[in-house]
Amino acid sequence: MNSREKYILQVLQQRGSVSLSELSNTLGVSLVTIRKDVSDLESQDLVSRQHGKVSLPFQYESSQIPFGLRAVVNEQDKRMIAKAAARLVQPGDAIALDSGTTTAMIAEEIKSLPPVSIVTNSIRAAMALEQSQHAVFLAGGQMLGRSLCTVGPEAEKIFYSLRPNKVFVGTTGISGDLSLTASLSNEAGVKRAMIQVA
Repeated sequence: MNSREKYILQVLQQRGSVSLSELSNTLGVSLVTIRKDVSDLESQDLVSRQHGKVSLPFQYESSQIPFGLRAVVNEQDKRMIAKAAARLVQPGDAIALDSGTTTAMIAEEIKSLPPVSIVTNSIRAAMALEQSQHAVFLAGGQMLGRSLCTVGPEAEKIFYSLRPNKVFVGTTGISGDLSLTASLSNEAGVKRAMIQVA
């Protein structure tokens, strides 16, 4: 995804829709270029194009926002978090990586570090680590297509057997009593297992 496409998604997250001509003027590129960017986003089901404007394709429920759209929201903050998390990883660690946009960025940051053991329920994180020197274990269980992660009792078991000493968990929020929240209850079980064993 190029920087213009990321900008378009950020604007849509804030406003819901925007005209192609406004995007062209703001980004300093031709309407042809904007139309191509919007077409690329539309092919990924991230936007909907109408005559002269672009919008989010429908009102997503929080649990159904596509990964690609979530990845560009607060992207710089997530990258900073990923870099800080990577600095906590030491040679020989056994770490657990949750699924999510920030933890996928953590996987990117740690792939060139000295070998560690990594257990994850994130298919994206496992794929990001495929060329690394790390021992990567992918949890089984039910796959959630939109998130590309595994959940359920089978996914939870691996965390109890491998016992990571560091855990990086994504969350959709923090409640008033400082509990982590998840958009889907079956994702919460995996998060709980990760936290309990670390």
